[in-house]
Amino acid sequence: MNDDDFNEPEVVHRLDYDAEEEQWRSEPREVRVAVQMFAQGEKKGCILVEDLKDSRTYVIKKPFDESPNAAVYEHCKIRTIAIQVAGKYNKLQPRERLIFLPCFVYILAERPGQPAVIVEPMILNHSKTPLSPATPHSERDAVESFEHFSMHMSRTNFLLCNPQKVSDGSWTEPEFHSID
Repeated sequence: MNDDDFNEPEVVHRLDYDAEEEQWRSEPREVRVAVQMFAQGEKKGCILVEDLKDSRTYVIKKPFDESPNAAVYEHCKIRTIAIQVAGKYNKLQPRERLIFLPCFVYILAERPGQPAVIVEPMILNHSKTPLSPATPHSERDAVESFEHFSMHMSRTNFLLCNPQKVSDGSWTEPEFHSID
């Protein structure tokens, strides 16, 4: 992409959820957001963003329904909890490990309303697939085992379930059911 494909640099606040400490960590960043979406799904559009601090390109997942910031935080928090639980699950050396796609939040501080957006690593030819009868048995078994593990590990306080498979082999967007 060319420089013309990106807006001028802007300051954002990067928020990473620490699932162990159950708190958000914030750090200012300078980024350049692409002028237009490069792809879209049923519920979200994908916009490239260059983080000028770490010199990496990420993808902003912009919901079409203008989700409130609280929903964006909750979505990222759930995915980060899934990463933490999967790390503990994988230490048990299951036949098939589950790796969840990491994410964080940018608060676009210089934009009206200071919207919060989910940000993910860039994956070429990205696609997501929900579990279905066509999903290989080994993957379905691994997900069911992980779901059971999440409930057991949390002492039945929550259940992580129904993640979607990403084309790079990782998982994303699990559902989160809790007693709260």
